[in-house]
Amino acid sequence: MDEEYVMFKEFCDICGICPATGRKAVENKKVSFKRCQDGKLHYYQIPLCEVLKYKEERENQGKFSKEEIEKMRKYYSNKLRKYPELLFSEDVQEITGYSKEAIRKWIKSGKLEALLVKRRFCVAKTDLIEFLLSASYENIIQKTTLHMSARYALGIRVSKTHKTIRK
Repeated sequence: MDEEYVMFKEFCDICGICPATGRKAVENKKVSFKRCQDGKLHYYQIPLCEVLKYKEERENQGKFSKEEIEKMRKYYSNKLRKYPELLFSEDVQEITGYSKEAIRKWIKSGKLEALLVKRRFCVAKTDLIEFLLSASYENIIQKTTLHMSARYALGIRVSKTHKTIRK
């Protein structure tokens, strides 16, 4: 039985990635491929099974197991015990180690739920915990030391692509 192949553009379409990301995946050998030539035309043939495997890996990136989520939920609930139920951006900044601008971007993009009270953002403690457990938070590439310390304290795997920034 012959293996099914897709062209590079189809690979990008199936995985929902741009051509630059697709090229990086091919160059970094995250997917196997055959380099083909038809006259002067050069192209890649990528096995469909590799494409589907790569897509699944991308979709599961930054996701935690149920046990890890419960462990992290307890950790953050305990860590936030001394804070009030409604947190201002300064509190969120102190907890996460990220700048006010980063927090504002999370709120504006809808990743972090917040209320506007007297021209200041307020975040419910439960909403902050949900955000801290989300893939959006985990997939931040330049993580603060506070972000990483929670992972290390809990013994939870850390993604290979992160860079730590000091705060």
